[in-house]
Amino acid sequence: MKEKLRTEVEMLTESEFNEWSASVELSPQQYTMIQTIRSSPPSRRVRGKVGNVVGRYPSKKMGVVIQFESHRNELALIYEMEYDPDVLEYYDQPLKLLIWKNAGITFMSGVLGV
Repeated sequence: MKEKLRTEVEMLTESEFNEWSASVELSPQQYTMIQTIRSSPPSRRVRGKVGNVVGRYPSKKMGVVIQFESHRNELALIYEMEYDPDVLEYYDQPLKLLIWKNAGITFMSGVLGV
């Protein structure tokens, strides 16, 4: 994989992603999951609730607008991932996760960094 300067911030090309995935020895399932996330829109739109601040961050690294629903947690993480040269890519609301909780279903989502 070509070395990127620490000041460069941009999403991996398809060939760079393939090289990276081979270098870290992703399983076929891991590769498929990440490729699905890379090629899918966010799983949901964020909504404001009492006590949180929603917004959008125009990511130069990802070339898209990243949504957040917590300016203290998610936005802080977005800033960190945007400028961390060790973070190759990140995605907002990447998956819907089903979590069984007290005989009910809770949907959870968030931010994924690769």
